[in-house]
Amino acid sequence: MSKLITRLKVSLIALLGIGPVLELLAAQAQPGSSVPQPGDVAADPLGSDIAIPWPQIQAALARAQQQNQPLTLFERTAPLSSPDGGSAVYSRLLIQARPQLLESKVSSVLFWQDLRTGEIQAVAASQPRESREAATAELTGLAVLVPVAWSGSGLQVLCRDFQGGFATDFISDYALVWDRQQRQTFLLAPHSVRYSNAILLGWSRQHPDRALFKAGLIGEANWPQWTVQLDGQTAAAPEDQPLR
Repeated sequence: MSKLITRLKVSLIALLGIGPVLELLAAQAQPGSSVPQPGDVAADPLGSDIAIPWPQIQAALARAQQQNQPLTLFERTAPLSSPDGGSAVYSRLLIQARPQLLESKVSSVLFWQDLRTGEIQAVAASQPRESREAATAELTGLAVLVPVAWSGSGLQVLCRDFQGGFATDFISDYALVWDRQQRQTFLLAPHSVRYSNAILLGWSRQHPDRALFKAGLIGEANWPQWTVQLDGQTAAAPEDQPLR
């Protein structure tokens, strides 16, 4: 967990680009640990092993700043086939990098494809939910949606919905579940729990119809685990493991 917290601190600095954050993180650093520097790079903003195209996003943001001109790129995740092999889901990311970091934006769309007919449908989308701008202004920040695993029945797919704000300390995972039978999406996060950051681990092994999270506060040594049902009900899951 200490390595996770360090990676999270590093990512906050690199993501937010705010110098004063260094003082806060230095105060939180454990004795004998090094303080992250702005140029450090983490493989994942939250230290998750559910991969997002983070290197590509960082490269696009850096290139826009270096060239001092806007840059628009698309990234597509690898397809995730359903248990019966008849369909697959993938997401497409729209990276809108701007010379001014706070004006940059990453949004995502989840697609379902019938592998027999070739039919493709957009079934869900994710936009940044936090911003320093007024509520009436266009939101900036990160909304990175990647498929994680199908349910055992093959009727639902779990996606990691990573969210981050450029001018806030907001950086956290949500779970987006798409039910292909009901054609409905569910957005999940731990509820009635005190935490600053959440990490999606996958489907719960003990309760396969629930999403499993680890959530806690920066600086805490041990982050508890929680399962979240589709209706948002949250329960402690200290002995649970991810199923994906």
